[in-house]
Amino acid sequence: PLLTPSYILTFQFLSWCPSFANVSPRSTIIRPLDEPFKDYLESDGILVPDGSDDVSVNLLSKTTAKTTTPIL
Repeated sequence: PLLTPSYILTFQFLSWCPSFANVSPRSTIIRPLDEPFKDYLESDGILVPDGSDDVSVNLLSKTTAKTTTPIL
């Protein structure tokens, strides 16, 4: 497949989680990440991209197999 922005965005958690909520472990989006926690993640090899804290609040949600509830 072509690596278009829209294709790459389908790999984001919020893109696939609602479809697989009934077979996925329960997850929580933590935001904003403080600098010591980002440093901890990055020291373990996890990349936290610049701008990842800028996701609109209304796009974040707590998804279960039956409901989607905004996280505020």
